[in-house]
Parts: sequence; structure tokens; C-alpha cells
Amino acid sequence: MGLEINTNVTSSIIQNNLALSQSEVEKSILKIATGKKLSAVEDAANLILAETLDAQARGSQTAIENSQTGINTLQTADAGLESTNENLQRIRELSVQAANGTYGEDERNAIKDEISALTDEINRVANSTSFNKQNLLDGSSSDLTLQTGPNGDPGENTINVGDALGSVKTDDLGLLNSDDVKTSLNTSDDFRSYIDSVDNALSRVTEQRSNIGAYQNRLESNINSMDITSENLIAAQSRIRDTDIASEMSKLTQNQILNSASASLLAQANQIPSIALSLI
Repeated sequence: MGLEINTNVTSSIIQNNLALSQSEVEKSILKIATGKKLSAVEDAANLILAETLDAQARGSQTAIENSQTGINTLQTADAGLESTNENLQRIRELSVQAANGTYGEDERNAIKDEISALTDEINRVANSTSFNKQNLLDGSSSDLTLQTGPNGDPGENTINVGDALGSVKTDDLGLLNSDDVKTSLNTSDDFRSYIDSVDNALSRVTEQRSNIGAYQNRLESNINSMDITSENLIAAQSRIRDTDIASEMSKLTQNQILNSASASLLAQANQIPSIALSLI
């Protein structure tokens, strides 16, 4: 092999290799510092995939929060329905008492006063039971839809709980209002007939509470499913985007050794022209 005087090819090759290894060192340091191994320059396709997975994972987490909020909403509604059920049971009990022919007018008037007060309480609960300023038992939430999935398709990502949130105002339950109680319930036959109306109202409230329970179970199942989905998405995203610290540290060390060796060789290669001149 000849000794070059004007052009030091060996030095140029070593300088190029040194620049490459130094670039790799800088990349490794950046990946270790940020914890991310992807960039749009190096791997655009996997970066897009990682961002897509991130969007799905974040959407799943939000869907979990939405589902939990839905459960809290339904629990609030159920508490109102439980109160309504207790009041209806008391109205039924009083109606059975007043249907007894041994009761006189004074006793029935006292019973009517209590039924009237219970009726007002049922309407108060129906009008005041709310979650986050949204009324739940006055009929205004009968189309309430929860976003329970990470995407826009309503068939797979929403649950309509509105049929569990129907109105339980006395008019909608088929019962008398408080004023009509005082004027329409007078005889034992009137109270006997009213028992059937109260039973129908109780059945409706019971059905509504059953629907609430079913939706709560469905939402809890959705939370469990979304938890698993979110964990899998995060794991997949991590495998694609996150730095393997041990592997990157090994690569960094390797390139630092190459850097050191290249720098030493470069110093020797730069002496080649001087050696060649000394031999002339």
C-alpha cells in the first residue's frame, strides 16, 4: 500500500467513521434522556402507530371515567327511587287501613292528610333528584346517553340509560296529586280502588330500579373491559415507542468505545503524510 502525501485517504475514512459513531452516541444519549426511541425522521410509520395507540389508550381511560360517572349518576337516581318506593309503601299501607269499613270520617281525613303529604314528598324527590345539575327522575333525562367507548361509533361506544330514568312524578305514576287526594278519597271503596293504583306505581318504580341495576352491572363490566383494553394498548405503545434502557446503554457504550478507538487511529493516520515525507 502506498503512502499518500497530498490526500490522506485513511484519515478521511476514519473521520467519517468517527462522525457516524459520534452521531450514534448522541442519538443514544437522547433516547436514554427522553425515554423515547422513535422520531419522525428515523421511523415515521411506527411513530404514527404509537400515536394512534396512545389516542386509543387515552380514549379508553376517558371512557372508564365516563362509565364511573354513569354509575354514580344511576346510584343517585336509585337513592331517589328508594325514597319513592318507601313513600309508596306507606301510602299503600294507609290506603289498606282506610279501606277498612270500621274507619270513620275523622280517621280517614287524618289518613288523607298523611297520604297528601307523602304525595308531595314523592313529587319533591322527582323534581329534586339530580346529578351535576341534571334532573334524573322528572322525565328530562329519558334520553341520557353515556359515551362508554374510545371511538365515535354510537353502536359500540355508547349506552343509553334513559329508560331507567323515567319520571316518577305522581301524575306519571298514575296517582292522585295532593289536592285530589283530599277530594277524591272519601269512602272505603275509594281507598280500596286506590290500592290498585299504588300497586301499579310500585311496579313501575321497581322495574325502573331493576333497569338501573342492570345498567350499573353493564357499566361495571365495561369498566373492566376498558381497563384490560387500556393496559394492552399502553403496553403495545410502550414496546413501539419507549427506549429499552439496558439495550440502549449497551449500544451507547459500544459507540463510545468506537469513538475512542477512532480518535486514536485518526491521530495515527494524520501522521502518515509526515512519515511519507521523511522517507523521501
